[in-house]
Amino acid sequence: MPSWIRKDKKKVACRHDWHQTGKQVVVTIYAKNSSPEHSYVEANRTVASSNRPLKKVIDVQSSFVNMVPSKVEVTMRKADAETWGKLEDPTHKPDTDKAMNEP
Repeated sequence: MPSWIRKDKKKVACRHDWHQTGKQVVVTIYAKNSSPEHSYVEANRTVASSNRPLKKVIDVQSSFVNMVPSKVEVTMRKADAETWGKLEDPTHKPDTDKAMNEP
């Protein structure tokens, strides 16, 4: 589940949802009083922020983020126009050494 880190460094759980069109997958993260000027999203072709492995491959150059104080929308362009049954890859096994060292 996505989370938001407040100015006081407290991590807050956020509600999220996702939907898709033929060419895009849109993830919406609802976070009250978020701070777009102090926020960022990282992604590569198969992993989005917080090391979440994606089910399929995205075109990072054609993807974008829209941030407002109440939500963050991450619009990812699909590399292939296939339907995604799930957002995340359920077969992904996290690196246990890395997971143990995360706060």
